[in-house]
Amino acid sequence: MFRQINLHEDDRNYHRILWRDDTREAVKEYQLNTVTYGTGPATYLSVRVLKQLAIDEGDKYPKAANILQQDFYVDDMLTGADSQEEAEEIYIQITKLMALGQMNIRKWTSNSMELMQKIPEESREKGIIQIKEDETIKPLGIHWSPTRDEFQYTIKFSHDKQWIKRGILSKIASIFDPTGWLAPTILRAKINMQALWKENIGWDEKPSQTFIKHWIEFCEDIINIQKIRIPRWTRYKPGATIELHGFSDASRLAYAACVYVRIIYKNRVTISLIAAKTRVAPIKGNITIPRMELCGAVLLANLMKTTEEALDMKISKKYAWCDSQITLAWIDKDPSTWQTYIANRVNKIHQCTPREIWNYIASDENPADIASRGITADALVGCKLWWRGPRWLRHDEEEWPVNNQDEALLELEKTMMKANNSPFAN
Repeated sequence: MFRQINLHEDDRNYHRILWRDDTREAVKEYQLNTVTYGTGPATYLSVRVLKQLAIDEGDKYPKAANILQQDFYVDDMLTGADSQEEAEEIYIQITKLMALGQMNIRKWTSNSMELMQKIPEESREKGIIQIKEDETIKPLGIHWSPTRDEFQYTIKFSHDKQWIKRGILSKIASIFDPTGWLAPTILRAKINMQALWKENIGWDEKPSQTFIKHWIEFCEDIINIQKIRIPRWTRYKPGATIELHGFSDASRLAYAACVYVRIIYKNRVTISLIAAKTRVAPIKGNITIPRMELCGAVLLANLMKTTEEALDMKISKKYAWCDSQITLAWIDKDPSTWQTYIANRVNKIHQCTPREIWNYIASDENPADIASRGITADALVGCKLWWRGPRWLRHDEEEWPVNNQDEALLELEKTMMKANNSPFAN
């Protein structure tokens, strides 16, 4: 990509390299005419050129211009269409718009074989596509199979008997799961990382036998994620109704949030996991479970906001579900009602989500409960609650759970929270 971006003549003088083929030769000096790989601004300059191309020439190819602005990740284009005709039009427009910048898009692939037949063979990608951040250092990667139209994971992860703090932390930090689909299993790695820090050992020291036992169990289990298959298509079609459902929960170890999209089209309901996040409990501070639940609600509010922006679709309704009555009572009131810690977090929730969308859900029906406690990869593979959400989401709204908490208990909780000696208010 960088080699296709020319530098301005005034800037080329600052991009020089020294070279010789043999130590007996004189050193030659070269001036580079294109963006130099390895320099700090290289990626920015290349991406900025794509956006400028969309601005300068986008009126000729509006579909392609919009894709250049929104659907590129550095040199990779990830986009889609609602029909075969629209997909073909995108291919034509992108090809022509990029040609105006003297650039050629290669390695095309699609789940439509009809479209692929219209693309020259030398420009096609073959096989499974890796969705990467940095494929040279990430042992856990997401792939897309065009023929099956599914996402799947590959893993090159082992404990390899390098049981020192530096090596273990390096492996944990290299796990790549940007969507959070593996959140319940990755949480176990985060908990391992925290436990390792608590041992207070040097970078090149060996952890305790108890930790090593847990670490080996994690490494042997994480291989099971290769069994996971995630349909790419959420079954959305033009005219479908789209709902966003978010769930939050907390345990003494962590708090979590997950977001699902509910697609209703011609009386057919499809539920798909879109994104999830987890946070481990802080080592210091001894935070209470009610406050952890509130932190989980903040995490969910932020995740729902970013997910809605990323989907770029018209969401008809939004729902936030939580299994903590105390958290719901906090959210239901104005932030000024509560003391500083609670007030600040309730205020963040109100900034991201209307308080009216928050509802109660039983713990055993809450998918975020799985993420806040963590489960093995082997168990995650067949966990229907995690991948599809609660069963009742497939039914009409009249069959959903009703928030019928005991009014007297709720009033008691409110009283306790306001009391000066309440553990929920201090």
